Amino acid sequence: MKKYTTPKGDKRMKTIYIIIIFAIFNYLLLPAEDNEQELINILPQKQGIERIECLNKISKIIREDKPQEARKYIYESLKLSKGIGYFQGEGQALLNLGVTESVLGDNKKAEVTFNQALKIYKNHSDKLGIIKSKIDLGHVQTLSGNYKDALFNLIQSYNMSKEFNYNNELASASLGLGYIYDDMCDYNKALDYLNISVNIQKKIGNRKDLIKTLNIIGVIYYNIKYYEKSLSSYKEALNYIDTNNNISLLEKIYNNIGLIYSEQGNHLTAIQYYIKSKTLLEQIQDSIGIAVCNINIGNEYSQMGDNNKAVELLNMSIELLKRKDSPCDLVSAYLLRCNIFIRNKYPEKSRPDLLKALCISQKLDLTNEQRNAYYLLTESYILLNKKSLASQTFQKYKNVNDSLLIVEKSKSLNITNAKIAAITKIEKLNSDLKIEREKFAKLILIIFSILILSIITVLFYIIRKRIVSKLYQKEQQLDYIKVTHKNLHESFSSEVKDKMYVLGNFILESKENNNYRQLKSSYDDVSHIITETLVKYNVDFNSN
Repeated sequence: MKKYTTPKGDKRMKTIYIIIIFAIFNYLLLPAEDNEQELINILPQKQGIERIECLNKISKIIREDKPQEARKYIYESLKLSKGIGYFQGEGQALLNLGVTESVLGDNKKAEVTFNQALKIYKNHSDKLGIIKSKIDLGHVQTLSGNYKDALFNLIQSYNMSKEFNYNNELASASLGLGYIYDDMCDYNKALDYLNISVNIQKKIGNRKDLIKTLNIIGVIYYNIKYYEKSLSSYKEALNYIDTNNNISLLEKIYNNIGLIYSEQGNHLTAIQYYIKSKTLLEQIQDSIGIAVCNINIGNEYSQMGDNNKAVELLNMSIELLKRKDSPCDLVSAYLLRCNIFIRNKYPEKSRPDLLKALCISQKLDLTNEQRNAYYLLTESYILLNKKSLASQTFQKYKNVNDSLLIVEKSKSLNITNAKIAAITKIEKLNSDLKIEREKFAKLILIIFSILILSIITVLFYIIRKRIVSKLYQKEQQLDYIKVTHKNLHESFSSEVKDKMYVLGNFILESKENNNYRQLKSSYDDVSHIITETLVKYNVDFNSN
């Protein structure tokens, strides 16, 4: 006969898993040195942006445990941020507000609030703000079962965090992806991303985050029945935990270790860990947790054959859960007590519990619990030899079981479609981004070409201007030379010609002179040299 604490155990582990996700994100994105009371004490001294930052830090610390109290700080931060146009403060305040909405059970409102923050960050091209918004959006969409958009946002935030080296956000995005893939039963991917988160947390020294993530890894290994690996994860988490300051988390780990030993058939060790968990629950006065712990301990005694002790513990749990209004846990306690009665051939004793369990599970639409109740009711009718009622009840069991199978198949199909849709959307986005980058590259090339052409044109203009200037100077020099040449021509050709003419006549008149021949020879030589010189410089000696 199936143990009903196993689904209960799974559920308790899973419930812990869901509750602590936002808390992990909170630790990942919040500096370790921030302390609530210290921040509250210094708040009156703060003004302007410093006050907004202080308000946001306080609300970020308490937004999971005290969501209503956090809101007064959030609303003041929103008002101040809008008043001075401080978009970073407004964005963070909206993220804090979204978390409080989710913690209080309104995931739709939380999603709207996260989208408002995302819009603000996008308008200001704030990459870090965009990543944080998408991480929170991805988580709340996972809780709502919107796997397509959740995957899209978480994968985008993961890729952006990796690209821009935001380690804290990369750890958060990895954790979110691990959570969603676990929810989609893709355990290998879930573990891959969670291990990425663990490695980052070890590097940056975030012990609290590391413990919680290791706890989640342990939950996954437990759910897929890798008990040794699950146990190893929990024991590694215990190495990092501060037993004085992490009572709530330590209790959860002890409880989960107890579940593992229970599955392995080591009932005494399981009881020891449940008792450790129960002791811590008593310290923090968690009545519902104590009742659940008693259910698990009762199951171990039942497995060992001590049914009286088991029923005694279950009776205590049932009375406590009735007073605390915890119907889901109450159904599990009823079913376990019924199971004990039926195993011990007391079908009549089981009937009242079965009817109560059926009533609650039908009212709350707890399909798994309805199926289990019908199965036990069928067994009780068989023991009472009421074949007709047993047949009718078994048919109801089959109907509920079939509906569960349909729901599971439908969920599986939706998950597959969500994966395909998210991957398609991301691929399209990447394709569009690639096209935009190519367009941008071409635009840059065109602008660069135009710039180079402009530079060449300017250089050409400058060089041309210099050349023209030099040419002008040369022309000026040439004009000067021409004028000089003309003046030389006019001066030389007239004066030299006249002087040579006078000198020639003088020599002719001196024929009787003994030096006549020598003078005539010298005159001819000089005349010849002058003629050659004038010819060389293009001066026509005989032009006049």
